[in-house]
Amino acid sequence: MARPHSTRYTVAALLLLGVAVIILASLGQWQLRRGDERRAILAAIEAGRKQAPLPLTPATDPAEMTAWRSAQASGVWLPQFSVLLDNRNHDGKPGYWLATPLLLDADARRAVLVLRGWIPRVMGAQGQGPAQPQLPA
Repeated sequence: MARPHSTRYTVAALLLLGVAVIILASLGQWQLRRGDERRAILAAIEAGRKQAPLPLTPATDPAEMTAWRSAQASGVWLPQFSVLLDNRNHDGKPGYWLATPLLLDADARRAVLVLRGWIPRVMGAQGQGPAQPQLPA
């Protein structure tokens, strides 16, 4: 036998439905705002890459250094100050990023840190953990 119709259950179900609609609509608005943010970041990357490369010297004005603009520098590598950034994956393989300072001018003692690339992780003998990778010259 069917139970009699209850107004209390109907009101509770409608309130729950209203709350669900509000939550889902706010999540949809959040997704749209996030999409706008990503498009703005992409536009900034494209604008920076379209600019001519900036020659880096000790006299370069910091105001000219904009995000995503390529740069050119010449100097002397300081490999004794190289840094390995651990736990950086590339194509699904564990490894390191290698960052090395490039001395632009010895008299001014000005250098720039250059992210030189990725080095694969080499495992040591029989579970001794990762071995120190061979750094390029």
